[in-house]
Order: sequence, then structure tokens, then C-alpha cells
Amino acid sequence: MLFQMLDTAKGSSRITVLNELCYQFAFKNPERAIKYGSESLKLAMQNNDSLLLAAAYNDLSIPYFLTGDFTRMLELNRKALQIRKSIGDSMLIAASYSKMGNALQEMGKLDSTLYYYNEALKIYQQKGNKQYQSQLLNNISNIYERLGDYEGAIELHDQVASIALELRDSTTYLQVMGNHANTLDKLERYAEARRLYFELIPLTLKLGFNEYLGNIYLGLGTNYKSTNDLQSALLWYKKAFDLYRQLNSITAMSVTATNIGKTYTVLMNSDSASIFLNIGLEYGLLTRSFTNIFNAYNGLKDLENARSNYQKALEYSELAKIYEDSLFTERVADKISEFRIAYQTEKKEKELAENKLELESRKRAIIYIIFSGAGIVFFMTFLYFRKHQKHQLEIKQALLDEKQKGLGAVIYAQEEERKRLAKELHDGIAQTLGMLKFAFSGFRDLFNPSSHEYTEYTTILNQLEEANQEIRNVSHQMMPRALEELGLVAALSDLAEKTGKYSDFEIEYEVFGIDQDERFSQSIEISLYRIAQELINNVLKHSKATKASVSLRKTKTFLVLTCEDNGTGNTIIDNQGIGLMNIRSRAENINGSFHIESSGGIGTSATIRIPL
Repeated sequence: MLFQMLDTAKGSSRITVLNELCYQFAFKNPERAIKYGSESLKLAMQNNDSLLLAAAYNDLSIPYFLTGDFTRMLELNRKALQIRKSIGDSMLIAASYSKMGNALQEMGKLDSTLYYYNEALKIYQQKGNKQYQSQLLNNISNIYERLGDYEGAIELHDQVASIALELRDSTTYLQVMGNHANTLDKLERYAEARRLYFELIPLTLKLGFNEYLGNIYLGLGTNYKSTNDLQSALLWYKKAFDLYRQLNSITAMSVTATNIGKTYTVLMNSDSASIFLNIGLEYGLLTRSFTNIFNAYNGLKDLENARSNYQKALEYSELAKIYEDSLFTERVADKISEFRIAYQTEKKEKELAENKLELESRKRAIIYIIFSGAGIVFFMTFLYFRKHQKHQLEIKQALLDEKQKGLGAVIYAQEEERKRLAKELHDGIAQTLGMLKFAFSGFRDLFNPSSHEYTEYTTILNQLEEANQEIRNVSHQMMPRALEELGLVAALSDLAEKTGKYSDFEIEYEVFGIDQDERFSQSIEISLYRIAQELINNVLKHSKATKASVSLRKTKTFLVLTCEDNGTGNTIIDNQGIGLMNIRSRAENINGSFHIESSGGIGTSATIRIPL
């Protein structure tokens, strides 16, 4: 229905439809959602309607949140908030405050998160909107839990559950009771927590809330691990991971994969532990979640210690320390901000109370000195840790540089060898076969066209032609002329066209935000072309797909290659073969990331992001 509307919609109507498509696709195909949202934002900027522009910023922030780009989400909601404040719509202002709080929470800035949540809560309380109040109180309870105030979190859970029952709001009730079970785990009340988790599963399935169901599975995994039932823990962790993978919830996949890896480490299954911990690390780096990166490196450190590989364990320990310091630095910065706000509040109170006793003024002066002194201490601490972090990052970068140099040397050698072989095939064997065919064709008049010998002669002549063409095709695949002469956009188009032409296979190719003749660095063009070749080859050989799509998209910060098919699907763990390892290596060599999602009966989606 929406696609039919999109075909004819113009102006404000088109912006509205695109915003709705962005929202709907955010939860199942974030890349596609970003495409719709970006088009909507571009049109909204040209349209003289502030409400639509704010809505475009707001809706586009959702897929960025789900893919873990919290900085971009925060930026978009700040712009939406600025517009909504100028309009004066308090409910929309509260919605922007709430989303900014969500982004800041994922970034680990808990004090700032509480500030924005409380600003939104004030508005909802003034408006008497109990539903939104309950949602925010639930979010605030999560912050209390992260700060270690479990009893305070449970009090807020009771308030939220009471409001949810009053409103018959199954969604909020389900969410808060899931959080309640998690908090009971933290208080080591495992039996109560487990009973509550199992009570919530039927309601979650009935409502179809798969994201919450994944959270319940994850909670059960942690619950069983806490009671040392590791096989049951693995069972529930893997159910959560499979569900998050279907939802493309990268942040949750990072958390779950790391937990699975740590559990395998305890079970002394080092190979499986390594696979899952590295998946957790990759997704943590992709979403820039310091907490998830820190936990993954810590897990890898414990794994290498268990393997008695102490040098490697030390390296992972150093890397974990970097991100632990990064988290601490952010918290120090938040504290400085908190003291600044406290000082400004104190200053206003002083101006309003000039008629108070001199003793009161002296008290304020003392408070000011205390706050200022504390602020200076925190600021000096911040500077120290920033310097320490810089040193640790230099260590990390040196390690990564060495790894990348090795990858780069191997890939460069491979490409040089491909060029040499392609030239020899084209200029040597292909030319020889061409001359042989030309000479052999001169014997045509020696045979009677109706004779058996003539039939054999023409068969051999055709085989020579096929061999010559095959050699030229192999040469072209090893070093395609379109890539060298016209660039990546044209070369991928040529690859897609020839794949469809020479196979019973439908392949679509789309380009977004890139001119036809735009060029990138040689390393990026060659690497992405080889990755596309490998992905398409994998689809043809293993997926049993009837069609696929390849898209190349450029944003302000990334070049994104996506390959999707409608085949049988497969799992990440079962596909750690040479082909996918080669893809991952090529992506890492140009500072990119490789992410693959697959599910039986749905197909496979692979995404490569290269920073520009």
C-alpha cells in the first residue's frame, strides 16, 4: 500500500510516506530504512514545513539507533528538538528528550541520560500522560540498576507495573517485569527471577514482541550461568542470539555473543569461545559501544589465559584497559558538567537572596569553593586519564598497524599475481589460440560440407573458439578492464550484467549517492570488487537463490556495499570458511567492517562498510 502511494505522492505527502517507510523498515532492514529516511530529509529541507522536517529528523534517527550509530541518532534528535522548541509543541519536545536519553544511555553517559529522561518526565506529568510516564520511569529504573541502586530500581518497577495494569498496557507491563526479573538476578534472588522469566514468555509470544522475547532469553541465560548450569545457559543465550540476528539488533548480538563466548571459555571449549567472542567484539566495534568492546576484550583475555597464551592475554588486557579508561573519562566529563550546573544553580540562588544574612552568604561562598575545587580535581583527573588513554590508544594502533601491514602485503601480492596471470593469459595463451583457430579455419575448403569429416572439423573449430573465449573470460575476471578504465561503479554494473547473462539467475544492481564516473582509491575499488565477486559466487554456488541484489551507497562517512539474496540462508557460525575469511580480511585491510545476516527460508544479507 505504501509503495503504491509512493509512486504517485508528491510534496508533503511524499515526505510523510517516506517517513512511514523509514519507520517500518527500521526494525527489519535498517539500511533500506536509512535510504527512505535520507530521501525524506532531503525533501523536507526543501519544503517550508517545520513539523515535517522535525519528523524526518526523528524517524531517520531510529534505524541509526538500531544499527548502533548513537552519535548520529543524538545529532538528528538535537536538530528535531531545536525545531520542536521553536514550534512550542511540548509532547514532541518530550519525545525528542526521551530519544536523546536513549542514545546517551547506550553511550554510557548516565548522568546526561537521567537529565533528559527527567525533562521528558516533567512534561508527561504536566500533561497527565500516564502511559509515557510509565515508559520513562521504566527507563530511569534501568539507569538506577546500572548505577547499582537495585532496591531503588525495584521501587520504580512497582510504580510502573501499577500504572501499566491500570492502563491495561501489556507492552509496558511486559517490559518492566522483564527488567524486574533482571534486577532480582542482580540481588541473587535467582529462583524468583527464573520463575518470572518463564511466566513472561507466553505473554511475549502472544503479543509478538520479539525484541522483548530476546531480552527474556538473554536474562534466562544469565540466570542459569549465575547458578553454574552452563549447558542451560548456552541454550538460552543461543536462542537469544538467533532471535536478535533475525531482528538485525547488532548491539544485542554483541552482548549475547560475548556471553556465549565467556560461557564456552568456562566449559574449556576454546574454539567456540574464540568465534563468539570475536563476533561480540566485531559488533561492539561496529556500534562503538565502549561497554561491549571492553567486555569482549576481557573475555578474550580470559580465553587466552585459559589457553596459557599469556602474551596474547596481556595484549587483550591492555586493549580492555583502553576502553575501561574511555568509559571512566566519559563519566568524569559528565561529573564536570554536573558540578558546572550545580555552580550555576548556586549563583542564581545567590542573586535571588541578596537580603539574607552575611553568614548565609559566607556559606554560599564556601559551597562555591567546594564545588569549584571538586570541579578542578575532576578536571585534572580527566586530563590525566585522557593523556593515559592517548598512550594506550597508541599501543593499540601500533598492534593494529602491524596486523594491517601483514594483510595489506598479502592482498597486494595477490593482486599483482592476478595482474601478471591475466596479462599472460590474454597476451599469451589467448593470442596463441586465436592464431591457431585462424590457421585451422583455412582448411575448410579441404572437406566436403556433407561429409562426416567436415562435421568433426567444425566441432573442433567451435571448441577452439570456446576455449579462446573462456581464456579471455578468466583473464577478465582476474583483472577486469572496466575496473581499471572506468572505476568501481561501472565494473560492478558489468559484473552484475554478465552474471545474469551467463546464468539462470536474476541480479539487480543499484547505486545511491555516487556519480557514474566517480573514482575511489585503488585499494578500495579493487577490494570491494573482489568482495562483490566472492559474495556473488557464494550465492550462485550455495544459496539456491533465484535472484539477488547488489547495491553501492555513499554517505558522508561511509561507502557501503550490500549483497542480498532470496536463497535458503545459512548461519554465520557455519560459514567461517576461506571465502568469508577472505572477505573479512579485505574489508579490514581498508579499515572497513563486514557483517553477514542469514536465516533459513529468508536468504542472506551481507554488508561491507568502508570509512571515507
